[in-house]
Amino acid sequence: MTSFGAFSLPLALSLLVGGMVLLLPSPMATYAILAAIVVGGMPHGGLDLLLARHRFALDTLTATFAFFVGYVILAAAVVALWISFPTVALVLFLAYSALHFGGDLAENKALGATFAGLFVLGLPALTDTADTAAIFAILGADGSIVATTLAMAGFGGGIAAALDAKDRLRMIGVMASLAMLSWLVPPLVYFFIYFCGIHAPLHIKRVSRECRMSERAVLKQGLTLALVAAAAMGAAVFLLIPQIGWSDAMMRAVFIGFA
Repeated sequence: MTSFGAFSLPLALSLLVGGMVLLLPSPMATYAILAAIVVGGMPHGGLDLLLARHRFALDTLTATFAFFVGYVILAAAVVALWISFPTVALVLFLAYSALHFGGDLAENKALGATFAGLFVLGLPALTDTADTAAIFAILGADGSIVATTLAMAGFGGGIAAALDAKDRLRMIGVMASLAMLSWLVPPLVYFFIYFCGIHAPLHIKRVSRECRMSERAVLKQGLTLALVAAAAMGAAVFLLIPQIGWSDAMMRAVFIGFA
């Protein structure tokens, strides 16, 4: 199981930013935390091309172009699915995210990682079901049903992850720390701290090891695509503002964009 450095710089900065956001009035706090999620989380999401080059040997312009075309088509399909069937799209996004995030706690074990990821994602739904349901509703889904289901899945996943872990005491300690964090802060702040303070740095470390590059070089590789994606999110926000307003537009653009 991956061990988190309690005083690592990304985590400390995320806790600091999260605490500062809590001091802002409600509308500004939402804008600030969504912007922080994009700034802190987008660079690690821009590493897809680097990973594709490493795993699929994209050593020609034609191969790279084909990858980009396929990537854009897949992204468009996700957006189309979300527009047509938002609840289905959200459930699929949460299921994939559970496996993706769970690797932070239970590396190289797909089943254990899924259990751990369900716990990580389900914590806000367990500690603040109403607020989590409201966020899911803004994303167009049936927020109450998805939040309640996620809470139950997170509870069961947490028990299964603890039983599955080799170092059970350490896993329980990490899970207890995350549960306390989720209980203390709103769902969006919890997500920001976990996503940007724990998951993103660990993901960059994993990519660095796989591609045999320094973490600084890996991060530099991801910045270009991250800026392109951030610009696309910004354009989506301005297109949605006339229909649903600033706050909801940012919420949809950020989370559907990450999906």
